[in-house]
Amino acid sequence: MKGDIIPGADSLLRHVGAGRIQGNVVDGSAFRLKPDEEGLSVSWMNAFQGSKEEQLDAVRSAARRSFGKNDRFVELCTNDIVAHIDEECPGVRCVEEPLEPEGEFSADPSHAEVLGLPIAGSDLSAIIGDLISECVTALYPARQT
Repeated sequence: MKGDIIPGADSLLRHVGAGRIQGNVVDGSAFRLKPDEEGLSVSWMNAFQGSKEEQLDAVRSAARRSFGKNDRFVELCTNDIVAHIDEECPGVRCVEEPLEPEGEFSADPSHAEVLGLPIAGSDLSAIIGDLISECVTALYPARQT
Protein backbone atom coordinates (compact mmCIF):
# COMPACT_ATOMS: atom_id res chain seq x y z
CA MET A 1 0.00 0.00 0.00
CA LYS A 2 1.27 3.47 -0.88
CA GLY A 3 3.78 4.77 1.65
CA ASP A 4 4.22 1.45 3.45
CA ILE A 5 7.76 0.45 4.35
CA ILE A 6 9.08 -2.42 2.20
CA PRO A 7 10.15 -5.44 4.27
CA GLY A 8 13.88 -5.47 4.96
CA ALA A 9 14.78 -8.75 3.27
CA ASP A 10 12.95 -7.89 0.04
CA SER A 11 14.65 -7.11 -3.26
CA LEU A 12 14.60 -3.88 -5.23
CA LEU A 13 15.56 -3.36 -8.86
CA ARG A 14 17.01 -0.17 -10.30
CA HIS A 15 17.23 0.39 -14.06
CA VAL A 16 20.77 1.41 -15.00
CA GLY A 17 21.90 2.44 -18.46
CA ALA A 18 24.79 0.53 -20.01
CA GLY A 19 27.09 3.57 -19.83
CA ARG A 20 27.10 3.40 -16.04
CA ILE A 21 28.19 -0.23 -15.87
CA GLN A 22 31.71 -1.58 -16.34
CA GLY A 23 31.71 -5.37 -16.11
CA ASN A 24 29.88 -6.08 -12.86
CA VAL A 25 30.61 -2.67 -11.32
CA VAL A 26 27.83 -0.08 -11.28
CA ASP A 27 28.84 3.58 -11.09
CA GLY A 28 27.48 5.28 -7.98
CA SER A 29 25.98 8.05 -10.12
CA ALA A 30 23.18 5.59 -10.95
CA PHE A 31 21.95 5.97 -7.37
CA ARG A 32 21.97 9.74 -6.99
CA LEU A 33 18.82 11.82 -6.98
CA LYS A 34 18.20 14.20 -9.86
CA PRO A 35 17.40 17.81 -8.90
CA ASP A 36 13.64 17.33 -9.35
CA GLU A 37 13.42 14.03 -7.42
CA GLU A 38 12.42 13.43 -3.82
CA GLY A 39 13.20 9.73 -3.91
CA LEU A 40 15.17 7.20 -5.90
CA SER A 41 12.81 5.31 -8.19
CA VAL A 42 13.08 1.53 -7.94
CA SER A 43 10.93 -1.54 -8.53
CA TRP A 44 9.97 -3.82 -5.67
CA MET A 45 10.43 -7.35 -7.01
CA ASN A 46 8.42 -8.95 -4.22
CA ALA A 47 5.30 -7.05 -5.27
CA PHE A 48 4.95 -9.90 -7.76
CA GLN A 49 4.57 -13.60 -7.03
CA GLY A 50 6.54 -16.41 -8.62
CA SER A 51 10.14 -17.26 -9.35
CA LYS A 52 12.80 -14.57 -9.65
CA GLU A 53 12.55 -14.79 -13.45
CA GLU A 54 8.76 -14.39 -13.29
CA GLN A 55 9.17 -11.38 -11.00
CA LEU A 56 11.71 -9.84 -13.40
CA ASP A 57 9.35 -10.35 -16.34
CA ALA A 58 6.51 -8.73 -14.39
CA VAL A 59 8.70 -5.71 -13.54
CA ARG A 60 9.75 -5.40 -17.19
CA SER A 61 6.11 -5.56 -18.31
CA ALA A 62 4.99 -2.93 -15.80
CA ALA A 63 7.83 -0.51 -16.61
CA ARG A 64 6.92 2.81 -18.18
CA ARG A 65 10.08 3.19 -20.21
CA SER A 66 12.01 1.49 -22.95
CA PHE A 67 15.34 -0.16 -22.29
CA GLY A 68 18.55 -0.08 -24.28
CA LYS A 69 20.01 -3.33 -25.54
CA ASN A 70 22.72 -3.41 -22.88
CA ASP A 71 20.84 -1.72 -20.03
CA ARG A 72 20.54 -3.67 -16.80
CA PHE A 73 18.38 -4.02 -13.75
CA VAL A 74 20.55 -4.08 -10.67
CA GLU A 75 19.27 -5.92 -7.63
CA LEU A 76 19.59 -4.50 -4.14
CA CYS A 77 18.34 -5.78 -0.79
CA THR A 78 16.42 -3.24 1.27
CA ASN A 79 18.25 -4.15 4.50
CA ASP A 80 21.64 -3.87 2.82
CA ILE A 81 20.99 -0.36 1.53
CA VAL A 82 19.70 0.99 4.82
CA ALA A 83 22.41 -0.65 6.94
CA HIS A 84 25.29 0.23 4.60
CA ILE A 85 24.52 3.95 4.40
CA ASP A 86 23.08 4.47 7.90
CA GLU A 87 26.20 6.05 9.38
CA GLU A 88 26.42 8.67 6.63
CA CYS A 89 22.69 9.02 5.98
CA PRO A 90 20.43 7.86 8.83
CA GLY A 91 16.69 7.64 8.30
CA VAL A 92 16.68 6.24 4.78
CA ARG A 93 13.65 4.10 4.06
CA CYS A 94 12.29 2.12 1.12
CA VAL A 95 8.57 2.62 0.56
CA GLU A 96 5.86 1.41 -1.78
CA GLU A 97 4.80 4.01 -4.36
CA PRO A 98 2.57 2.05 -6.75
CA LEU A 99 1.56 3.80 -9.95
CA GLU A 100 -2.07 3.99 -11.06
CA PRO A 101 -3.02 3.30 -14.68
CA GLU A 102 -2.29 6.30 -16.85
CA GLY A 103 -2.95 6.67 -20.56
CA GLU A 104 -1.44 3.68 -22.34
CA PHE A 105 0.20 2.40 -19.15
CA SER A 106 -1.22 -0.24 -16.83
CA ALA A 107 -0.93 0.01 -13.07
CA ASP A 108 2.52 -0.71 -11.65
CA PRO A 109 2.23 -2.18 -8.15
CA SER A 110 6.02 -2.65 -8.00
CA HIS A 111 7.00 1.01 -8.19
CA ALA A 112 8.77 2.12 -5.03
CA GLU A 113 11.13 4.81 -3.83
CA VAL A 114 14.15 5.07 -1.58
CA LEU A 115 13.46 8.17 0.54
CA GLY A 116 15.68 10.22 2.80
CA LEU A 117 18.65 10.40 0.43
CA PRO A 118 20.74 13.60 0.26
CA ILE A 119 19.81 16.34 -2.17
CA ALA A 120 21.10 16.20 -5.70
CA GLY A 121 24.50 17.68 -6.35
CA SER A 122 25.77 17.58 -2.78
CA ASP A 123 29.06 15.94 -1.84
CA LEU A 124 27.12 13.59 0.40
CA SER A 125 24.95 12.58 -2.57
CA ALA A 126 28.05 11.30 -4.40
CA ILE A 127 29.26 9.40 -1.33
CA ILE A 128 25.85 7.78 -0.76
CA GLY A 129 25.55 6.83 -4.44
CA ASP A 130 28.91 5.06 -4.23
CA LEU A 131 27.89 3.28 -1.02
CA ILE A 132 24.64 2.07 -2.57
CA SER A 133 26.57 0.76 -5.58
CA GLU A 134 28.49 -1.48 -3.16
CA CYS A 135 25.15 -3.12 -2.23
CA VAL A 136 24.39 -4.47 -5.73
CA THR A 137 23.83 -8.23 -5.47
CA ALA A 138 23.05 -9.08 -9.11
CA LEU A 139 22.62 -7.63 -12.59
CA TYR A 140 19.96 -8.70 -15.10
CA PRO A 141 19.19 -7.66 -18.66
CA ALA A 142 16.58 -4.89 -18.59
CA ARG A 143 15.11 -6.18 -21.85
CA GLN A 144 13.33 -9.48 -21.87
CA THR A 145 15.55 -12.12 -23.44
